Amino acid sequence: MKPFLAALICLVTASVVQAGSPQTEPRVIIGVHDLEPNTPLHTTYLASMAEFPLNHLGLELEAHNARAALPDLGHRQDVRGIMIWFAGAEKVRPEPFYDWVERAAAKGLPILVMGPLPGNDATPSTSPNRLLNAIGLHNRGGYRAIAYDLAPVLKDKDIVEFERGLPQPLIPLEMISATEPGARPHLVLQRNADTKAQTMAVVSTSKGAYVAPGYSHFEDRSGAWKAWIINPFALFRDTYRTQMLPMADTSTEMGRRIYYSHIDGDGWNSISEVDAYAKQGVPAAEVILRDVAMRFPDLPLTVAPIAADLDPDWVGNARAQDIARAFFALPHVEAGSHTYTHPFEWGFFGPGYTGSSELPFLKRYIKAKVDPKAHLDAKAANRKLIFPYDVPRAYGAIPFDINFEVSGSISYISQFLPAGKRLSIMQWSGDTLVFPEALNAAARANVLNINGRASRFDGDFPSYTNVMPVGERSGKNVRIYASHANENEYTALWQGRYFGFRYLVKSLQNTETPRRVKPANVYYHMYSGEKQASLRALLEVLNYVQAQEITPVTTSHYAAIARGFFAVSLVREGHLRWRIRDRGALNTLRFDDANAVQVDYEKSSGIVGHRHTQGSLYVTLDAAVQEPLIALINAVALVVRRPVLSHSRWRLTDAQHTDGKSTLRSEGFGPGEMAWHLPPHSKATFTWRPDRGDPQTIKVSTDSDGVLRIRIPASGYNKGMLTITYSKPAEVTQ
Repeated sequence: MKPFLAALICLVTASVVQAGSPQTEPRVIIGVHDLEPNTPLHTTYLASMAEFPLNHLGLELEAHNARAALPDLGHRQDVRGIMIWFAGAEKVRPEPFYDWVERAAAKGLPILVMGPLPGNDATPSTSPNRLLNAIGLHNRGGYRAIAYDLAPVLKDKDIVEFERGLPQPLIPLEMISATEPGARPHLVLQRNADTKAQTMAVVSTSKGAYVAPGYSHFEDRSGAWKAWIINPFALFRDTYRTQMLPMADTSTEMGRRIYYSHIDGDGWNSISEVDAYAKQGVPAAEVILRDVAMRFPDLPLTVAPIAADLDPDWVGNARAQDIARAFFALPHVEAGSHTYTHPFEWGFFGPGYTGSSELPFLKRYIKAKVDPKAHLDAKAANRKLIFPYDVPRAYGAIPFDINFEVSGSISYISQFLPAGKRLSIMQWSGDTLVFPEALNAAARANVLNINGRASRFDGDFPSYTNVMPVGERSGKNVRIYASHANENEYTALWQGRYFGFRYLVKSLQNTETPRRVKPANVYYHMYSGEKQASLRALLEVLNYVQAQEITPVTTSHYAAIARGFFAVSLVREGHLRWRIRDRGALNTLRFDDANAVQVDYEKSSGIVGHRHTQGSLYVTLDAAVQEPLIALINAVALVVRRPVLSHSRWRLTDAQHTDGKSTLRSEGFGPGEMAWHLPPHSKATFTWRPDRGDPQTIKVSTDSDGVLRIRIPASGYNKGMLTITYSKPAEVTQ
């Protein structure tokens, strides 16, 4: 272990030991940007690049604009650190900004600086050295405007040249040196043999870190293609000291990668051109029903129609409704809504919208009714939509109403659900940039929400810079993002390359190894049933997923897990001990670099099991326990006295352990694949009693490593009770 990393771990450990009373782990990173007014936050480097790796480390970004008042941190106990990443910094007022920075540094918050800083060295009160000095660095007053003769004399491969090498030619930069003796330089540049002409382009200290402008990442002139130069996972980990911090993990359930799939209803009534259905007038939705939903009963699927596509008063018909009934009758299909009229550009319907705003577009709407007294004002006449839309929504027969879009669509679609099933989720349409009242409407309707800012990590976008965060807060609500891009993005907005969705497999692979950063999510539209190539690509993806080790869940369950990420509270109760509160449906916590750490089951409660993989420890919490307690121990080996779950395809909850017997409730899709830890050479009997059907019993022995693997034959959606009986073994170290 490197000395600097060891020191950081000691700092974290020391802070734990010194804590005399329970203390909530701070998880918020205050991000400071200089965004132009009326510009979407997701266009900042903070939100488009930094937020995802922060989320992966269990941290939440709270963004603020330095061109406005920055937050008072005096009484904030939830803040873990500061990240400053300006695009230009020219319009940031230096003095109030540096005053705020110095107060944050005095509070002991680590500060990471990436990119330019405001002000100049001519005036002390506006000098960037006010910030640099606060984190143990200093600008020696020089600027290396000509960098062709610079060369790296030190490169820390753990931090730099992560996805891309250094810029060529090297980019001009400030002359930065460290004032803190323990500083850890990651990239040092020097002119020829002149050691006095050295500058630190990337450096960490105990108080923060600095990355010179142009050395964080590469991007092309359009800004659309980016790649990291620094390793954000490593640099953010070290800066914010997340070693041995429990990380809320939204990619894993029961020790396995989460899988979920959802369909937006676009193209429901489009006539399929697929060979097997050609010239039969079969709607694309019926093709998806027959060839996908009915073919893969072990893979849950959320189907979200556009209500107008079912409603005969709009463009629906009896056949469209029958297809909806057939979908929702399937046990593994969950119901969602893709709104009533499918807004494309949500901002169009935000503050300032009136019915007359749509008058310029009425001729393009089906069944639109024009009020002869309606007045077309100049502002509406000149209103232009963002690319690629030529109308603000798909259907516009009546003025827009957010309650109609949400509650109205839920009410209409719900009539096609069988008894006992309810619609659970809104799948936002169009650009998905919903305004706060849309999220409020979903909350009032008691449904979750998803879509937008989906990830790609494939041959066209080979970088973590295209992997998106979990979601975003909006007041008291949270907007959840889809985990992977849909086929529209793989097919040039459905203009060609209809086979393109097959490349989702590469994205699924890249977000699983070398680190699992996203669930497996297959997200598409009903129009994938239109083309032979698109249907074949979809089936290729599903066949790939079916062969993977996954825990399939519904889309609403994933959205609930993601919402739990923003709510969870990690209360430190002692050395390597945490009480987990307010987590909602989130039931996995991850510890990185944890090969020499085990769960101490004697001191823990509410823990179903754990799994070591990819150097991380995934701890599975019991959903039936409101406030589990995780206690860890520094050990490579572990004494096992009862069944401990390694991983399971089914969700297992409400674990009850008595002498020689354990019972758990089970719920899942497909066969009951699972692995358990017991002492080596133990014998156990598994009895599964499904809610419907006959009990099944399997007798099995552990292998020499104390791992026991079983597969309970089952298909589709199932629930039941799992009982494990075993002879009480003597203590055996595994």
